[in-house]
Amino acid sequence: DEPHVVIAEGWRRIEDEGPASFRRCVGRCTLLVPVRAPRTFTALVEARTADGEPAGVELRVNGRPPRQAAVDGAWAVRRVEVPAAELQPGFNRFVFTCRRSEPPGSCTLAVTTLALQPEPEGRRAAASTARTSSSSIGRKSA
Repeated sequence: DEPHVVIAEGWRRIEDEGPASFRRCVGRCTLLVPVRAPRTFTALVEARTADGEPAGVELRVNGRPPRQAAVDGAWAVRRVEVPAAELQPGFNRFVFTCRRSEPPGSCTLAVTTLALQPEPEGRRAAASTARTSSSSIGRKSA
């Protein structure tokens, strides 16, 4: 069950790199992400820096304080916890900001997918596999 993420401000056109399709985020970019029932999720973001240099990426959900993850030039899934208190039913603003300290300033992030993995609730849910909803940021329309 794939969410219908809306590609909002800041994203560039789809690019291909071998088998991967992705979009570039220069500095700051926004996705509108639907959530039916707010609960704590882990956002799984498959990304890398466009120039291969290390940087930090901030994820700010609905204007709340940002969560941070390190990113470098290798495609990898970055994990960021999104507490239920930061979400609302319906569309939620996920704002990505790529920053680096040396030299100071913004950077370019390349992103293929965003997945939301729910945190298991209670023992019964912990014993089962949580269903993950994902969306391809770089998928071309069929």
